[in-house]
Amino acid sequence: MVKRTDCTISDICINYLVKNSFNLFIERTNGESVNEWYWIAERTDLHLYATDPVRLIALYMIHKDWINKRKRCKTEEADGDYVSVNDKFGYFKFLGAYPTKKAEEIVDYGNTYKYAVDKLVQWGYMVSIVDDSVDFSENCNLYIAEKNKKIYSATDPLRLLGLVSMIQEYGEDWAYSDVVRSFTIQPAAE
Repeated sequence: MVKRTDCTISDICINYLVKNSFNLFIERTNGESVNEWYWIAERTDLHLYATDPVRLIALYMIHKDWINKRKRCKTEEADGDYVSVNDKFGYFKFLGAYPTKKAEEIVDYGNTYKYAVDKLVQWGYMVSIVDDSVDFSENCNLYIAEKNKKIYSATDPLRLLGLVSMIQEYGEDWAYSDVVRSFTIQPAAE
């Protein structure tokens, strides 16, 4: 008889990111606590920065929406590096030099929460917030996604999107997924 071992949500998130060609790094934050770490997922076209792998997954799920929004904003702005030409063939913008394609970067600040909620709604979930601060001294909201009589909850929209994404990818029994559970971390040069 084979004993099934549980994997963590972080284990399957790491597995998913590696399957999607990301290199993963962990670095200590500049905060006051020595036990705070920052997770980094890098690919040639995309760099993600978050406080845990679940939030990295959420950033990956919203990256196309994030990039499209940024592109729309950039084309609507007047940029000093561009020379604009409007002639009989249409409107063109020329750069002085050909830029190298830079990787898009997304950091898990609060400005990503709207994108996480929007993605859950696009997937057909009803998203709600429960204010549970009555029992706690600080604000403690609980975000809930509900679809097909299944209910998922997390402390913020990014974690909720990350959790729902992994359930969609690995199924309801994600904790029994056959994924790598140990990793080697090597120190990086400063």
